[in-house]
Amino acid sequence: MTEIEENRETLKKRAEAMAAPAENGTGPEKHTEFLEFLLAGEHYAVELAFVREVCAGKQITRIPGAPPFLAGVANIRGRILPVADLAVFFGIRAEEADRRTMVILRGRGAAEQAAAGEVQELGILADAVLGVRSLSLAVIQPPPPGFAGIHAQYLGGITPRGLIIFRADRFIEA
Repeated sequence: MTEIEENRETLKKRAEAMAAPAENGTGPEKHTEFLEFLLAGEHYAVELAFVREVCAGKQITRIPGAPPFLAGVANIRGRILPVADLAVFFGIRAEEADRRTMVILRGRGAAEQAAAGEVQELGILADAVLGVRSLSLAVIQPPPPGFAGIHAQYLGGITPRGLIIFRADRFIEA
């Protein structure tokens, strides 16, 4: 058998194994899409269902007396949205955000809220948006004890590759 034939056979076996039902009989694992972003050198992800859009280069106006993690407000298509700096919120960077990408998040039930004119939206700052990733919910593990703290409730877990899951639903509703 040539090397090419061996590679094809190996790939075929892998594809069959991945397509086979799980041994526990529950069927294929549930996957969810996440938007992956970089924040102070760490990889974070937010469930794509909570992402309205990604924008860059928007001017943020500071609000005097606001909490340090509130970077300010931004005008997005005529709507004034609060903008949070998660790096400051989680205590992983104290400097002010400047010229970073903004991810616009929306609350759960946004379609129903939009009909009533009550959509909860806010922006969060990211150093870079890395793309959309489909993850099996089975690989997400609870946050390690080092993540315990006042803001641990906003972390949904961590993957074996170190991707930290951000709970946008809890953050927006807080």
